[in-house]
Amino acid sequence: MDLDDPEPTEFSITVSRHFAAWLAGQKTSLAFTIPPAKLFMIGLKPDGDLSIFERTFSKTMGLARDGDHTLYLGTLYQLWRLENPLPPGQLYEDEYDRLYIPRQMHLTGLMNVHDVAVDRTGRPIFVNTRFGCLATVSDEFSFVPLWRPPFLPDLTPGSARPLASTVGAISGAAAAVSLTLPAMRL
Repeated sequence: MDLDDPEPTEFSITVSRHFAAWLAGQKTSLAFTIPPAKLFMIGLKPDGDLSIFERTFSKTMGLARDGDHTLYLGTLYQLWRLENPLPPGQLYEDEYDRLYIPRQMHLTGLMNVHDVAVDRTGRPIFVNTRFGCLATVSDEFSFVPLWRPPFLPDLTPGSARPLASTVGAISGAAAAVSLTLPAMRL
């Protein structure tokens, strides 16, 4: 969904020879992002062959799952909600048991949504790197701050702010945020 970079880029994926068997044994699929622009979903087709699906977004970063049918994807200036409309047991094109469709996009502005989690109420929470805080979406503003480091007096953006990059959630509640402090001149 990258309107800034419509040119597709070639890519190739190499996996170990037992990767498909491992996915089958774990009864799982993988969804992950590779910055700067790719969302990948890797699983198995009904015949056991690998299925690799990719999409381009603008600066992909955080990815979170909410139940079996919702993914949240954080990008440079958006937070996407992707939904799977397929009921359990139904396949799309006789191959895919999930079909994640963009259903909602929150325009956050240029804040680099680094990592995403979902709280116990289903609300997305994300790391807002430009403002150095943990935030959520808003219908009125670019974001609503939920937490900021106690040594930051306000939410003014700037290069001297700590880079909040990951959020850890336990049982649907934010439990940890990692920070990288900028280099300081003495």
